[in-house]
Amino acid sequence: MSFTYLGINYNILSGSPNFTCEVDNNTSYGGAQVIIPTTVNNGFNDYTVVSVKQDAFNGNSNIQQVILPNTVKTIGMNAFLNCVNIVMVNCPGVTNINNDAFSACNNLAMINMPNIVNIEDNAFANCTSLTSVYAPKLTTIGSNIFDGCTSLSMVNISSDTAILSTIDDTTFTGCTALTMLNIPNVETIGSNAFDDLSNLVMVNCPETITIGEEAFTNSSITLINCPKVETVRNEAFKRSSGLVNINLPLCTLLEESAFSNCENLVQVNIPLVTTVNKLTFNDCNTLLQINVPQVVTINDSAFYSCNVLPRIDLPNLDVINDLSAFQDCTSLKYVKSPLLRSIGTRSFYNCTSLTHIDLDSVETIFEYAFYETKLKRLCAPHLVSIGSNAFEQNSDLEKVIIPHSIAFIGSNAFIDCPKLKKIYFKGSYNTTVEEYAFHNHCGLIVYIDNICKKCKYVKLLDLPCNVFRECHFDNDDN
Repeated sequence: MSFTYLGINYNILSGSPNFTCEVDNNTSYGGAQVIIPTTVNNGFNDYTVVSVKQDAFNGNSNIQQVILPNTVKTIGMNAFLNCVNIVMVNCPGVTNINNDAFSACNNLAMINMPNIVNIEDNAFANCTSLTSVYAPKLTTIGSNIFDGCTSLSMVNISSDTAILSTIDDTTFTGCTALTMLNIPNVETIGSNAFDDLSNLVMVNCPETITIGEEAFTNSSITLINCPKVETVRNEAFKRSSGLVNINLPLCTLLEESAFSNCENLVQVNIPLVTTVNKLTFNDCNTLLQINVPQVVTINDSAFYSCNVLPRIDLPNLDVINDLSAFQDCTSLKYVKSPLLRSIGTRSFYNCTSLTHIDLDSVETIFEYAFYETKLKRLCAPHLVSIGSNAFEQNSDLEKVIIPHSIAFIGSNAFIDCPKLKKIYFKGSYNTTVEEYAFHNHCGLIVYIDNICKKCKYVKLLDLPCNVFRECHFDNDDN
């Protein structure tokens, strides 16, 4: 049953003995202030006001100020949605704010809610004038609650008595004025939680925390102090322009693009990670030092265009997969990789300073793997396959030793290597050599080591046209 008291509509929730009511539909209310008393009277009984109903003031553009008594514990869904002229809300007793309760109140600058425990999805989304939030008893928050609050610069959601354990997805996305956040008890940061916080410099969080996908993408965070973090999700710190140092001593998993495009990142320590996934450090063009001693696998474009990285030690590396792992790392000179077996397509493409890489265990080199590097010699005693264009335009390559284990040399494998003068070919009659493998080497001497020894019935050795075009042949074993 509804009734009106001092111009505001109410709805009875319970009669004797509690006599409670809620603020009812007031979308056409014409006043600038909504001041709700502790009790209201319908002409027969006094009723305690305990909540604001769903959609109670939805879209009301007259309201500028809302004052609720300590007895009001809940604000319903959409209760003040699109109340574009609200400036101030005082709700000292409220413990629950439901979905979209104040969403798009774009003049709301201040809200006092010292006893709030739960805030649901989108509750303050796009409140573009909101500058501060004080909620020391908060324990549960939904997604998007402060999404688009571009003026929000101060958030107090921590205390010794209340434990907020989760920051949900996109909670603070687009809060571009927020510079610092203290969340000492949070255990999980959801996806996009701090996405597009261009001025966020520091987050104080506990040692053990799970960081979700794109959690800090496009932020300016300068410090990650989470020494017990074990997992960093996809794009968690992508384009975090303030990051300089990363120290994650217990981290075992970095997902794709975790630190991609961190344009000021200099130093990384992740000693327990075994796989560097796709685009993890892509375009980190100030990265100088990285400690990854346990890495076994490196995937697509993991270090693509880390163009000031001078060296990398990978004592346990087994496989460089797929495409462009170190492509365009133009300052990379030295790669320590004694256990490396397979080098993927374009792995060191355009690494124009690369002079040394351990190839003692390498069996497979894929297409364009060393295109335009500075290697001076190729000696890989267990090599089985060399892909097409693998060493194309190696301007300093002088000597190549093709081992007995070789089974395949692709087309153009050594094309346009102007200093290449000697090839020691120890392959067998089973070796397949494709067209133009050694094309365009004027004065090249090829030493063929016992390739047909004891093959007394062999009448013809068939190699494709132009395999050794413009090369001089010799045999160092008669």
